[in-house]
Amino acid sequence: MMRAATVATALFLAGSLISAQDEGTLRHAFEGKTVIVKIDMPGSSTGVNVHPSGSEPIDFRKVAKDLKQYGTGVHAGQSIMVTKVHIKGHHIEFQLGGGGFGTFADYAATANTASTVPYYEGKSRREKSLEHDLKYETNSQERREMKEELDDLRRERRHDNAWEASAATRANVDAEREMRQRRAEAGSRFNIRYDHQFPPGALTPDGTMDALAQYVDFGTSRPATGGAAASSPSGASATALKKGLTLRQVESLLGPAATATTESQGSIEIMTRTYSGEGQKIVAKFTSGILIEYAITSD
Repeated sequence: MMRAATVATALFLAGSLISAQDEGTLRHAFEGKTVIVKIDMPGSSTGVNVHPSGSEPIDFRKVAKDLKQYGTGVHAGQSIMVTKVHIKGHHIEFQLGGGGFGTFADYAATANTASTVPYYEGKSRREKSLEHDLKYETNSQERREMKEELDDLRRERRHDNAWEASAATRANVDAEREMRQRRAEAGSRFNIRYDHQFPPGALTPDGTMDALAQYVDFGTSRPATGGAAASSPSGASATALKKGLTLRQVESLLGPAATATTESQGSIEIMTRTYSGEGQKIVAKFTSGILIEYAITSD
């Protein structure tokens, strides 16, 4: 039982280390880079959900609803910086221009302009007293003077209440305008979501770019994550191998794999691919689309 717990702990730590390495690779590849967005995105930290494996990766009806509710944080055709890439659960947060309005700090900054409810003044003690005394006053002169004073007090109260209502309306309009402006300046984000676990290659720069290819223009060049590329497999290509290359980079060096198998080690999937060429056989192992081990032997 203790051995099982030790194995589970080791697998958990290994998975956490790989996840941290994956996030580091994605951050290095994208953060600080400028991209062009192809769709309007809501000015909210909920952003736009992308399901790469779904028949309809984006629910555009929900996007339209969020655009109406929150306004536009990023406009189609806008050039914007990638400010954060974060792996969270089974999805990747790809934040643009700040990631969207909705953090605690955002709401704290707008607390002083929150919606205002007007304070309506009730009857004063003097007004209530005059209303009471009028019921019992019989002197006509006294009644006339009491009524005049009471009318003045009522007019003053109605005027004050009308001013309070107007001031509250103006404050609410200003607060809404400021909120919209802050949302328009806070950017947005894509949430690249997978149902159960990340498929091979998902946690690589190429995998992330492929998932967002319909919605983001990354430019003509893809981010480099190490390793030189060659147009065809050769002995020189094999010497360029090193741990940390993506599957796409490895196959640009060696060509397509001759065989490919996948096995699970706990929560981790290990993909083994073999390559042949110029009298050499190369066995390469990948986790999350990243080369973690390889061996070169004579074919």
